Amino acid sequence: MSEMTSRQRWLAAIDGKPVDRLPFWPKLDAAYPRAQVAPFNTMTNRQIHDYIGSDKHEWLRAPVRAVRRDCALDVDQTKHERVSTFRTPLGELRRVEKWDIASQSFHPVEFPIKSAEDIAVMTAFYADEDWELDQDKLTEQKADIAALGETAVTACTIGQSPLMHWVEWDAGILNAHLLLADQEPAVSALFATLSASLLKKTRLVADQAVGDLYYYIENTSTSLISPWQYIKHCQGFITAVGEILGSRGKRFALHMCGTLYDLLPTLADVPAVAFEAYSSPPVGNTRYIDGKTTCPNKCLIGGTNATLWMQSPQEIVQEIEHDLSVLPDHRHKNVTSAGVMPPICPPDVIREVCSWVKTYSPRA
Repeated sequence: MSEMTSRQRWLAAIDGKPVDRLPFWPKLDAAYPRAQVAPFNTMTNRQIHDYIGSDKHEWLRAPVRAVRRDCALDVDQTKHERVSTFRTPLGELRRVEKWDIASQSFHPVEFPIKSAEDIAVMTAFYADEDWELDQDKLTEQKADIAALGETAVTACTIGQSPLMHWVEWDAGILNAHLLLADQEPAVSALFATLSASLLKKTRLVADQAVGDLYYYIENTSTSLISPWQYIKHCQGFITAVGEILGSRGKRFALHMCGTLYDLLPTLADVPAVAFEAYSSPPVGNTRYIDGKTTCPNKCLIGGTNATLWMQSPQEIVQEIEHDLSVLPDHRHKNVTSAGVMPPICPPDVIREVCSWVKTYSPRA
């Protein structure tokens, strides 16, 4: 088979078509370069990917912006803290995030919804939300895609389902479940309101954006929600998103980096073409064979886990080779670090594993 470009290889794997070799993408974030020795600590992630030999997967932000009439979102950010204030006619709420040096990212330490009364305030905020095209962002996005050419597949992020956003950003894990149990009608109304906003956003993005993949960043995991909660509060929304994107010829992907084993029978029915950050034990609880058996038409982007990448190149290769060997074929497979590559794993180790993947002969 003739050699493919990285983009061709990615899209063929996602579509379940034959590939010249398995795509390989270590997922590097802002924390990775600064943890490395010279010269990598002064390189960009794209430069490190070029050194490794990766099949790059480049994230793009949706070229849209929120429009509000009666409400407002004010964000006050310093080097150490980000405070988001949600202003509505019913009152104000705030989310506080602190800067984490190790991960080079903000993390919530105070959530906006703390009581039953707060649910109504946030519902009013979401009800006032509309979306419009950001022409400057779209122009920038098109230029970035053109510059990448065939060296990468591009992924446009749209949002997160109301259930997962509720758990991670609106109420926090503990309070999210307590309020969902005690105030289910009010929380369900909030979900319905946010769903309507997100579906508007999805339609606009699907009609205007030009990337290869369209993502909802779900972080789905049965360590955060139950399979029953997913079916009741998430599956219908994800299905609606998939139908919008599919009707416009867009590939719908889900970032789901947690424990998925008990959800696989349900996930088999959602209209997404790929699950990204598909993680093996002990970080996740699924291997390639589980997804291949239960969700045969979904591309599994991942297959490893962070703890594996703390081992030697030989041990990493041995586990990947074993998990690939038990599969009936290697369609719909992309070897990645699943979640973010741990910074303790140096580029030379990743490069050695990448070299092995490039020699592995996939079975069609």
